[in-house]
This record gives sequence, C-alpha cells and structure tokens, in this order.
Amino acid sequence: MFRLSAQSDTPPDCSHAQQFSVWRLARGSSAFGVPTSVGIPPKGGTPNGGKSIACVIMRIAVPCLTSASSWLHCGHMRFRTFLSVGVAVWMLGSLSGYAQVLDGIAAIVNTNIITFSDVRDMVLPVERELRRTYQGQELQDKLKSSALDALNTLVERTLIVQEFNSKEFKMPESAVEERMRDIIRQDYGGNKSLMIKTITAQGMTMPQYRQKLRDQVIVQAMRQHQITGEIIISPAKIEKYYGEHKDDYKVGDQIKLRLLMVKKGESEEDNVARRKLIDEIFTRLKSGEDFGKLAQQYSEGSNNKEQQGDWGWVDRDTLRKELSDAAFALKPGQHSEVIETGDGYYLLKVEDFKAAHVRPLTEVRNEIEKKLVGIEKQRLQQAWIDKLKAKAYIRYY
Repeated sequence: MFRLSAQSDTPPDCSHAQQFSVWRLARGSSAFGVPTSVGIPPKGGTPNGGKSIACVIMRIAVPCLTSASSWLHCGHMRFRTFLSVGVAVWMLGSLSGYAQVLDGIAAIVNTNIITFSDVRDMVLPVERELRRTYQGQELQDKLKSSALDALNTLVERTLIVQEFNSKEFKMPESAVEERMRDIIRQDYGGNKSLMIKTITAQGMTMPQYRQKLRDQVIVQAMRQHQITGEIIISPAKIEKYYGEHKDDYKVGDQIKLRLLMVKKGESEEDNVARRKLIDEIFTRLKSGEDFGKLAQQYSEGSNNKEQQGDWGWVDRDTLRKELSDAAFALKPGQHSEVIETGDGYYLLKVEDFKAAHVRPLTEVRNEIEKKLVGIEKQRLQQAWIDKLKAKAYIRYY
C-alpha cells in the first residue's frame, strides 16, 4: 500500500521540460487491470524530495498539451483540475490521430490512477458513431463530453472496486468464468482463440483482461448490493407521475392492419407475371375471399405467411408514406386497390381503427411503476456513489 498526498499543489522542480519519468514505486492496477499504479515516494526517495505527485507522469509529451492551455507547467508549475483541459485536450488529440500524445494521468482515486488511455479505450466505440453523425465543432464538443463522461464512469468504478476490497468481500471465480463464457459466446461466436487474439492485439494480457472482467462483475454486484429490500411505489406517486407526464402516453391514430405483398420480378417477363398474379388476388378479394388466407398463401412480405398478413395495431409512422396514406384512407372492413412501389405490389386491409388518445392510467400503471422503481434504484445507487466520493481522495488533471 502506498500513500497519496493532497498537501501541495506545487510540484517539484523539473529540469526536463519535454517529458517526465514514471516513478514506479509499487505494483498495482490503474483503472481496471493495467499494472501501472504509482505512488508518492517517501521524502528523499526522489531527486526532488517527494514533494508532490506532480512528476508521477507516464511520459507525458508536454508540448502537445501546452499549446492548448496546458495543465502542467515546469518551473513555477501548478496543477489545474479543469477536466476539459487535461482529459478533453488529450482525447481530442489522440482520437483525432495526433499520435504524439502518448499517455498521462487523467485522475487519481485514492491509491489508484486512471490514465488517458483508460479513458480513450472507453470512448473509442462511441467515437466511431459520433464521427459518422457529427462534424466540425459539434463533433469536437461531443467528443469532449464523451471523454468527460467516460472519466467520471471510470472514477466511480474505481471507487466501487476499492469499496469492495475494503469490505473484504469475496468474488467467486465462477462468476468471472461465467462472464467470460458469455463474452466468448456473444462477441466471438464461441471462438476463444479469436477472443485471445483480439485482446492481445489491443495490448492486453489475459490476466489483465480477466482482472478487467472481475472488476466489471464486482461493480455490477456492488451496485445491486446497495438495494436492500423491495422498493415500494405508492399508488399516489404513480398517479402523480401519470398526471405530470400525460404527453408521454399520447397515442396517434392507429389502425389494425393486414398486408399482402407480391415482390416485383427480376426480368420484365417475370414482372408481367407478378402483376398478373396480384391482379388475380385483388379480383378474388373483391369476390369475398378471406384476406388472411390469401395472404398466408401468396404474400412474400416479412412474417406475413405465418401471421396471415397480420401487422396488428400500427400508427402512421410504421409504414412507408405511400402505404401509410393509402391505409389510413380506408375504413374498417375495407381493403385497398393494388399499390405499386419500387419493390413490389401491395394490398392492404384495415380491420379496426382507434382515434388519437391518451392511454388510460389502468393501461400504463404497471409501466409507470416499473419506471419509478428504476428511478429510485438509480437515486439510491447515486447517493451511495456520492458518499464514496465524499470520503475519497480524488484528483483530476
């Protein structure tokens, strides 16, 4: 075990302005499994007397940060705890491909560190989606926000694992094994060798990955552990929520629909035959044959054969516009004429209609109760997290 000092904001004098060395004083783990924990050496244990954790930096490329309101100055240095300077600047550089930023400390949580690369690894999946959706300044803002959210999540997870260890709880290895089997099955198609290859390519060893999974299981179990007993939501609370959120339970016009589709042919000759078929089906409908049975026999649309073309209750946004307009123009019991689209020929039948309305409380009571139980669980868990934060040493860089 090693100590962290919160007494000095002034780091020791540093003679190298370009980068600092790592003081590897103890083996441990950073955020979830990476053995990079560092601590403040005792006085006299460093060339600078161990005044601060300022130089416990993992080869930080300082020039890459100083150009954007740097969080670390050499000489008359002072740390800043503005997350947007440390994490966000590093993340924007790293995620955008500026390869000169190597790594550094994003936060210290009691005796553990969270590195910028820990944050990056969590943000990467989100970043890919953000880059497909946004660009320019909006993209940069989204990336910064995602980085800060990821850092906060890592801080909370670290606190939870530390709390687990301080209570001397035991985690059965079978729980970790089960989690690993689930991942192999769901993410790697049951191929354990592929999982190992992927993990190795990410620069992680199997023991490190196993520790990461163990911590995930611990976090999940500890969160659940905080909810003791059944959460009871009173009828008055349910009614109050319903009254304040009626707009959430508004439903537009709906129809009970059956649909029959015949796909267009790949050749002109085939398409002529397909058109002839749908016209014959339409004629049989007009003569009084059952729509459902015809759909079961001829329809090529998704899930139409088994369900006899039954789509259940649909609103205007369920179907493409040309089909929706035609369907909502029908009265219950009516069927459409043949509707031609780019991919096929359609026949529609409306069996019932419901006008726009607010779903009654009797219909949504269980739904609201489940929602309020979830909200209360989140509140209790967040209150517990806030207590852990209040008694912890947490420092952001």
